[in-house]
This record gives sequence, C-alpha cells and structure tokens, in this order.
Amino acid sequence: MLAPGSTFAGYEIESVVGAGGIGILYRARQLRLDRAVALKLVEPEVASDPVIRERLRREARIVAALDHPNVVPLYAAGEEAGSVYTASRWVEGTELGTLIQDHGPLEAGRAARIAAQIASALAVAHEKGLVHRNVKPSNVILTPEDHAYLTDFGLAKRAETAAGLTAADQVLGTVDYVAPEQIEGSEPDARGDVYSLGCVLYEMLAGGAPFADQKGGMAKMWAQLNAEPASVRERRSDVPAALDEVTRRAMAKAPADRPTAAELRTAVLAAVGESP
Repeated sequence: MLAPGSTFAGYEIESVVGAGGIGILYRARQLRLDRAVALKLVEPEVASDPVIRERLRREARIVAALDHPNVVPLYAAGEEAGSVYTASRWVEGTELGTLIQDHGPLEAGRAARIAAQIASALAVAHEKGLVHRNVKPSNVILTPEDHAYLTDFGLAKRAETAAGLTAADQVLGTVDYVAPEQIEGSEPDARGDVYSLGCVLYEMLAGGAPFADQKGGMAKMWAQLNAEPASVRERRSDVPAALDEVTRRAMAKAPADRPTAAELRTAVLAAVGESP
C-alpha cells in the first residue's frame, strides 16, 4: 500500500480511500495537470494473474467507450513497476449505500431521479453490447447536487461473448442484488442489470435490500429465486403506487417480464410525475 505523499506513475498519493475486490483505491493528484484523481492500483503480486490483468484492461476500454454524464470519465490506464492502474476523475460525493445507511429511505421523487440516472447509463452501455453485472448501492456515487455516477465496470462483459476470462466472469454480483438467472448459472445480460437496479431502487425506497431479512447468502439466493419481496408500500405508504409497480416489474423473476433500462428510466420518472 502506498503512503500519502509518495508518488506513483506521475501521481502523488493523498489518501487511501478503500481496499477490496482486486485493487486499492487512492485519492491522488496528477502532478502534470495538477488535478485530483481516483487512482485504482493493483499490486504486482495480484496483477501477475493474467485474468486480473485482462479484467483491468477491459474495464479501462469499457469505461473509455462510455461517454455518458453518469459514468465517471477515465483519464488514464497503464502499468508501472509491475502494477496495473487506472486513473479516473475524482468525484466528491457519497456512496448511495452509505447515504441510505446513515439517513434511511429516500424521498420517492429523489429515489426515482437517482434510479433514472443509473438506468440512463446502463441503457447506453447496453446499446454498446456491454453488461455491467454488478449494479449495487456501493457502486453509485452521489454528488452534493444528487448527480449519480455508476462506477466499477470491472465485471462488465460484452453481451455476445460467452467464453474466456472464466475466473473473473464466474463471480456473482452481491447476492442482495443478483438476478435469479445469474444464480442459476445463465450468462448475465442486460436484463440482469435491470433486475439489480430494481433491487437498488427498492432499497432506496424501503431502506433495505429486498431480502435483507434473510440470514446468510444461501437463504438470500433461495429468496431471489423463489420468493417475492414485500411490497414497498407495505413498508412506506407514502410511496406512489405507480413507483411500487415499476419497482416490482424491474424485479420480475422472468427476464422477459422486465423493462429495458431505457424503459425503466422513463417509467420511474413518470411514476413520480416527472418527464424524462
């Protein structure tokens, strides 16, 4: 782990933001342009795994291809001293999961607007044949103005590609948000991202994931496959019935019964009386 004040590949480390998955995230400053960046670094002993190296390269290519206001722009990607890194715009904000944990459920209109922004980013990704595969509250950053950024495209994959990168691609998204068909072993597609976003919208409205009351991963997976979550309105009567219905449709067990990301964006806004 790099210490604050040290430099790496032209970036001065300011602080450690967090560690997990396959990398360490730092707040750093790009010395040449004097700007703050989010620097994701994979240490040499981990980066030596060819699957992980390719996953990071793929994330960089994917994010670079997504020119969208709700996707954090990528500034650079490369290798230095055996480590693989990416540098992205530093976004001053709060993870959606942290916001819900600290302040509880969101007002319905606010939740709908955030969900619409995430759906908009997914719609563009899906148009390019890309599937995110890991939509969850901790991968959404909100600025103080409630501008939402969808992050962590490291598990993303081209929808038409079913072979290769087995070790990385077999990772399930967080079980609270994973689509039933992904649990069953089917190749994730755009409809799985919609299901996950439905779970995120449910959590924004209800204050907890759809099956948060289930103890343990196996129980949650069984529930994702077989159970229907309590209606949002059973937990919060002030949520519009139309928004409850949109959330339910996004979380339909059968992928064919779910809207597309673009349709979901329109529907959540209409449910709270707003225009796309």
